Amino acid sequence: MWTEYRNRILDHAGVALFLFGNNEEYGRTGSASGMQQEWEIAHAKGLVLLLVGATGSLAKTLAELAAADNL
Repeated sequence: MWTEYRNRILDHAGVALFLFGNNEEYGRTGSASGMQQEWEIAHAKGLVLLLVGATGSLAKTLAELAAADNL
């Protein structure tokens, strides 16, 4: 369900903005897996990816990955 929704939404976008990327589940803070999937979909669709690594969490991880791959 979420994958289909993300694909439909990103079909209408030209830019994808990624901030933070953490969530809390069961009292613990962790990376937001949905954001990872959104990044993968946006990248595959050729969108302009704006990763604000200064916000930390998964956004920082994705920004570092993108910089290493020259994306």
